[in-house]
Amino acid sequence: MATVLVLGAGRVTGPLFEYLHQREITFSVVSCINTELEHVKGKYPAVACYCLDVSDPQLPTLIENHKLIVNLFPCTLTFPVAKMCVDLKRPMISASYVSPEVQELHERAVESGVLLLYECGLDPGIDHMLAMQVINDVVSRGGKVTSFTSWCGGLPAPECCNNPLKYKFSWNPKTALKSCLRDAACIRSGQLVKIPGGDTLRSSRQVDMGMLLPDVQFEGYPNELSQHHIEAYGLQSADYIFRGTLRYLGFSDAVQGLIQAGLFSETPLPQLQPEFPDITWKDLLCCMVTGSAKADDLERQLLSKLNESESRLSVLKGLGLLSDTIVEKKLTPFDTFAAYLEKHLAYAPGERDMTIMQHEITATLPGQQSRKETTRVGLCAFGDPDGHSAMAKTVGYTVGIGVEMILKGEIQKTGVVLPTTADMYMPMLAALRQLGITAQVSVEAGHA
Repeated sequence: MATVLVLGAGRVTGPLFEYLHQREITFSVVSCINTELEHVKGKYPAVACYCLDVSDPQLPTLIENHKLIVNLFPCTLTFPVAKMCVDLKRPMISASYVSPEVQELHERAVESGVLLLYECGLDPGIDHMLAMQVINDVVSRGGKVTSFTSWCGGLPAPECCNNPLKYKFSWNPKTALKSCLRDAACIRSGQLVKIPGGDTLRSSRQVDMGMLLPDVQFEGYPNELSQHHIEAYGLQSADYIFRGTLRYLGFSDAVQGLIQAGLFSETPLPQLQPEFPDITWKDLLCCMVTGSAKADDLERQLLSKLNESESRLSVLKGLGLLSDTIVEKKLTPFDTFAAYLEKHLAYAPGERDMTIMQHEITATLPGQQSRKETTRVGLCAFGDPDGHSAMAKTVGYTVGIGVEMILKGEIQKTGVVLPTTADMYMPMLAALRQLGITAQVSVEAGHA
């Protein structure tokens, strides 16, 4: 039986499998999608593959028969697997966020001597490591972090940014689109400020990423803010904490137009049911906006819904939503639109993506004159055309490094753990550098 059981065989697993194979770490793979398993078998014929889902009674036996579990199932399925791992006393590693129900497993995992290493990917994962490297350095010099701003995004490389959204999908489109509508929060003047999901995109602002890509314009919108991250970073007394999602300039305005046009609606429409006759995107949008299948003044009525924004109308046109293309019906406007974008905004052969991240950390330092220091630490990684995506590399390699460290006994912690301590992030960042994933740092000093 193999050493490692990998649950999931999706978009980010290629670099992980490659990393394990090159280090002669044997692994088995579980997925409920046959085509994913066929791809794994085609590249690694000796790997045992199992087609089953999280509810299959065979899964606990598979977990018990492996030394370490890599949980790359969707985030909604990480808890039942984590619970099985605690019950069966098997360590587990995941790139997903720690949910409240997973956190409740902490004491049981400690009592059972089981490691549940979470948030070990890109974001969350590498972001923690780069942040803690700076924060711990500040603390070691007697300083205090007063402001923490973090941006991260998975985007097409600048030369592949060739559509009205300035975005392409290297992961699930529904998840990517819904992230634009999540409630968000930040700490401002030491107080928690909540941002309702309807205001998330309206809160976007331009972001300077000149340290990494000086000639490219970016914007970003706010993310959720987790108390367990604030505590893990030791930032309980910071005046300002902000985490945001990075996009190319213009993305937020474009998506707000798509929302206004009704394309994010999850209410089933008669026109999108299987028994309904074929319908074009133009006629579907006409039905949604005017209530009629045909209208001579569709663009005029669309402009009214789009707050008279010609730029938002041009996005709809540029995406082919006023064309005679036949709609592939998926019951609701949102599901139908997401499926359309998955095909039309996919990476073409020879194109590459990038992941880009930057922290800006301001601290006060002791001395005869109180000093202020602002550190920017950033990372930009590019995918390989027709090879691994940047998203897959930054997630998959990070998980692989964690697997190797656990198997070598280099992580001796138990319970629900994040890679926020030096004994974990220092060797992980060093291993990532050897794989070409390298951070840049700039420091600006002044008087407080």
